[in-house]
Amino acid sequence: MRLSRLSTLTATAVVTLSLMAAAPQPAVAMNKKEEQAVGTILGVLAAAALAGKIKKEREKHYLNRGDGYVEPAPGVICYDEDRACYRGGNYSPRWSHSVYGY
Repeated sequence: MRLSRLSTLTATAVVTLSLMAAAPQPAVAMNKKEEQAVGTILGVLAAAALAGKIKKEREKHYLNRGDGYVEPAPGVICYDEDRACYRGGNYSPRWSHSVYGY
């Protein structure tokens, strides 16, 4: 029995669609538990970043006791009036920039 051209195209389409359906699909979809896990991880990272920023700000305010100088680290003294920091008695441009922002 000879198939018509339309029947041949239809059969080819059916076979192609069947093969496409049987082919492995890329694993991009996440189930509910995976979505929750990703959300939890992102939330923890955001909270850690915020906590680090808050801690840094608290340390800055804690170290500035209002008596004209700041001790940002052991051996480092910064004078608010001069807006300059000294490490081991020598001027420290690194600490001056870190504390006063220039």
